Amino acid sequence: MRKSEVLAAEAVSCLNKALCHLKDIWEEIGILEDQRLQRTNVVKNHIKNLLEMMVKEEESLKKRLLSSIQTCRTEMEKLCLELQIPIFEEEEGISMLQQEKNIRTEVEALIKEKNQRMQQLKALLEQDQDLCDILCSIPYGIAPDSVPTLEQLENFHQHIGKQNEEKVGTLLFLCSHCPANSGPGSRTDSESFRLSRRTFTCSKSSP
Repeated sequence: MRKSEVLAAEAVSCLNKALCHLKDIWEEIGILEDQRLQRTNVVKNHIKNLLEMMVKEEESLKKRLLSSIQTCRTEMEKLCLELQIPIFEEEEGISMLQQEKNIRTEVEALIKEKNQRMQQLKALLEQDQDLCDILCSIPYGIAPDSVPTLEQLENFHQHIGKQNEEKVGTLLFLCSHCPANSGPGSRTDSESFRLSRRTFTCSKSSP
């Protein structure tokens, strides 16, 4: 038997003992039967109202839990779709409290994953834009507002690496063909050097 069931049995026992005690007192005092009925009815109504209030509160808790589970489940399905991953399989045969906790924990993990991916995408987009300005190249084809897959991020990262290699090769090419710019005070670093489309085209067409 659960502890809660034991406590419930004890509560009933306490109630019966209290009513017996009241009966003894009423007999000693000489309370008439109709007055005993009135007093007993007061006790009954008091206990009934208390229990009904508790049941109402617990029913309200149950409704909030069901609503939270549904809200979290909807959010979880949305995040899984955005992240392009399988939907979280819920454990069966567990309480509503545990179910709500499990789904909420999964939602928090998915939100964290989404934020991390979007931060990585933002950083890669900024790098790509800088390289596009230098190399006069076309920006990498990826939606900035959509959550990328891990594979898309990896491909984008590899693209940035190749663009950096091309930037270094282009800067070395220009330095080797522009000896006048190699003296003191020249600036060939990627922070200060920006290759115009005309210069870039000329450098690519030079023998």
